[in-house]
Amino acid sequence: MNTKSQSHTCNRRYFALILTAYCVINLPKAFAEEVVMFRGENETETEFEAQKLARNQSVGFDDFVAKQSAPALLIENLNQSFLVAQDHFLKSEIGVIENDWLDVTAFAHKADWAKPQREMIQTAYLRLAQIASDATSTRKYLLEALCYDDEFVPDQKLFPPPLIEQYNSLKSHIPKKELTFISAEGFSYALINGVQHRISSRTPLHIRPGTKRITYLSPTYMPVSRVLDTSEIIKYQPQKILAQKISAPTSKLKQRSLVKSAEDLFSAPTSISPSIENKMPSAINEQFYKKPKFWVGAAILAGVVYALKSQNNEKAGAAPTHREGL
Repeated sequence: MNTKSQSHTCNRRYFALILTAYCVINLPKAFAEEVVMFRGENETETEFEAQKLARNQSVGFDDFVAKQSAPALLIENLNQSFLVAQDHFLKSEIGVIENDWLDVTAFAHKADWAKPQREMIQTAYLRLAQIASDATSTRKYLLEALCYDDEFVPDQKLFPPPLIEQYNSLKSHIPKKELTFISAEGFSYALINGVQHRISSRTPLHIRPGTKRITYLSPTYMPVSRVLDTSEIIKYQPQKILAQKISAPTSKLKQRSLVKSAEDLFSAPTSISPSIENKMPSAINEQFYKKPKFWVGAAILAGVVYALKSQNNEKAGAAPTHREGL
């Protein structure tokens, strides 16, 4: 074997060794399950954050719940209603258009919607304003759109310029309302119409007045969801039910353990808590082969196999250095 071939062989062996070592060290971390942690009632936020930092793959119960999507069936129903309304709108079926878009807006407060779903609902409000038969109705629907999500920016390709101008004019003239959360001590976040806000008894939020779906999240207590007017939010006191006692007997809970509990928690009868919503953790039910971590691990292992195979092929195909029998 010449010097060049020996160099290539050594490089491949070295590469295979590095990949194998990387797999041994990092794959267990990649496939480790995220641990959901609960904050004790007497534990400060600083202490809780320090505990999370000390444990890899850990997340607070409030952050865990915030990441979960709405139930798949509800998302499917909203998507279907939107497609029907859009189809009738494009076909100019005047007799059913208004009711179709109203069907879409009826989903507004049924879940803590993610951005794609909120955009569908906002589009429905603006379509209702667009097809309204009088100026009063147009203004009414524009105000409802503004109240629902004032961060929404209408697409200029989808709506006529006068409608967008009127929407922006209302947005600049209607002041936001200051909300304090003195009665929500122990809750760290609020999902207001699906948008996550950090809440504190010391720092008020400023949001548009109107009806909101609000979900209070805590690393200590069960989530609490209500549909309230902004004037009611100020004085509303969410019920405090210890999440740890219902979910698991310890302060560390793996996601797969939580799934079994979550099916009972979020679809629990109102005798346990009327505020608990039917919200299933969607990420946990995902098959292993659909997860990015699976393909990262597969790619690394494939690299190791390729390197080893190349090494074996080179050995098999290498020119003999002497003849048999000599």
